[in-house]
Amino acid sequence: MQKSQTDYISRMEVSFKNRLLITVLLLSCILGACNKDKITLQTQEIQTPTSDDLNTVFFVDALHGFAAGGTKYDRGILIKTKDGGQNWSSADSVGPKAIYASHFFTAEKGFIGAFDSHVGYTSDSGKTFSNRVFMNYLPIRGLAFFDTQNGVFAAGTNYSDGSWAVTHDGGMHWTESPLQIHSFRCVDYADAQNVCVGGYGTLLHSGDGGDHFDVVKKEGDFYTGLQFMNDSRGVAVGYQGEILLTTDKVLTWKKIKSINQPFETQDHFLGVSFFDAQHGYVVGESGLMMRTSDGGESWKRVKTFTDKSLRAVQLLTATSGVIVAEGGKVFLFKE
Repeated sequence: MQKSQTDYISRMEVSFKNRLLITVLLLSCILGACNKDKITLQTQEIQTPTSDDLNTVFFVDALHGFAAGGTKYDRGILIKTKDGGQNWSSADSVGPKAIYASHFFTAEKGFIGAFDSHVGYTSDSGKTFSNRVFMNYLPIRGLAFFDTQNGVFAAGTNYSDGSWAVTHDGGMHWTESPLQIHSFRCVDYADAQNVCVGGYGTLLHSGDGGDHFDVVKKEGDFYTGLQFMNDSRGVAVGYQGEILLTTDKVLTWKKIKSINQPFETQDHFLGVSFFDAQHGYVVGESGLMMRTSDGGESWKRVKTFTDKSLRAVQLLTATSGVIVAEGGKVFLFKE
């Protein structure tokens, strides 16, 4: 009986070891296949004059660009480049609190949106800003202009308390919406009349240049990034991993990637950029980066090159661009 029990235990141990070996081999194959599917980019970390988080990046051409961020309550930081992101210098004067959004028309003229509803305009490359503070005192998270006269910003804090505002005279005057129950984080124009604003569980559409908005999607992700490739096609990305595609000026959306599910990779998207109607990238927390080359219909992961939270990205060509991240990090990349 003792020998029989010993043999049985031995067989069980061998069986367990075999199953364990098979499991390890399967996982290795799966991980190996996943790694083979990932895109490897050439990346370069660039030194900057700040260690504060950078939240937004905007290039007016292939050489001249701005990145901005700061600390929430203490200071805003704006840095600029004249050589495509290889070298960065600080602007002379920005503001007292963190900057989350930017839009520049030229290397001299542009807007920033910051904490506590500060909108600032510069005409001297960021040396000085004329500031306006809105009554809702919400951080301005998204900022987009169709031209030098017509613009919209999106504002909000946490998951509730959001608003947006529109200007038709180059930022001299803004018409702000009543306080909403949802926070808003991103905004972009499809054309002069069609504008989309995204936020907590909600996408809004305006067909009259931003004067009036209607809900076109609700109970969705917390939308943190939004961009149109042309006058009808656009992509929205969410903090919980959702990617949406529209081909009809935001009236309807197709789900390309679902919200994160338990026991799968948790994707947290923070920004999106397209160079043309086909080529785009999204970035997010923990070095997350994905690429599309078919207009947002499908996406492939980029092999992780940093564990930093990637806050925003802008493509300079179809296959290269600039990323800004937490801790004052700037990365240049190309395929």
